[in-house]
Amino acid sequence: MATNNHLSDVDSIRNVLATYCIALDTKSWELLTRVFTPTVHANYPVAVFVGVKPIAEEMKLEHVASQHALTTQTILLADDGQRAKVRSYFTATHFGQGRWMGWKQVVWGEFVDDLVKVDAYGIEGGAREGEVGRWRSNHDSIRNTLATYCIALDTKDWPLLHQVFTPDVDAEYPFASLSGVEAVATAVEKRLEHVSTHHALTTQFIRLGDEGRTAKAMTYFTGVHFGEGKWKGMKVTAWGRYVDELAKVEEPGEGEMAGGEAEEGGKVWRWLITKRACIFMGRDGEEGVMAGEEG
Repeated sequence: MATNNHLSDVDSIRNVLATYCIALDTKSWELLTRVFTPTVHANYPVAVFVGVKPIAEEMKLEHVASQHALTTQTILLADDGQRAKVRSYFTATHFGQGRWMGWKQVVWGEFVDDLVKVDAYGIEGGAREGEVGRWRSNHDSIRNTLATYCIALDTKDWPLLHQVFTPDVDAEYPFASLSGVEAVATAVEKRLEHVSTHHALTTQFIRLGDEGRTAKAMTYFTGVHFGEGKWKGMKVTAWGRYVDELAKVEEPGEGEMAGGEAEEGGKVWRWLITKRACIFMGRDGEEGVMAGEEG
């Protein structure tokens, strides 16, 4: 049986983003030419860079060893299959050298990227013109939905939860049993009122129903809650899993990079969670950060 060895657009994009981390962690700066276009415009906390060379010079990390881990991620392809918008959460650990041996700094953040398909990249095994298009697998669409939940929480964009849950979702959290997307939004907003957060999705298993319109997913997460006010500089971390049931729901209309999945007849579909159980596996840190100034 013939095997298709070519990557999908989504997998090729994941490779490009992972190559950036590998370039930094192995200090192989020439790899950045396989990540960025020559005229890339990059906005970092330290400065705005134009072109690959300034990025390579700034990102040398000469006094530390590092590990950049990509976690939660959404990938939205344009209708023409030539462009994409991506949000990727990362955890960057910088390990001290010399007199700082044994010490480390951890940074949690997000890369927000616009990408274009350029033949000159020539990434081995990557997608090639005419072989793949905007099509995205059900698994990729489900991953986007689950990642959108994390983005909604971490940006406190509560209306975004309508792109995650069905209106009548049933959700079991350690702190409440909830019915309906509005109830989920209200409860989670109150729960996270006094903290900023970073929710990283890691181990994941997705199983599609036989008819292709339902699915079950189990996803591990690490949620870091950063204290504010008198709790500034302290945090509490929760490790757990989301156990979800999803349904493929038709959306009205179609928009470029809307995150839906194109199907026959021009219809657009989105995977939404119909039932969720959020289960804590462990917590560590200062629980007072969750109560803010009252804690």
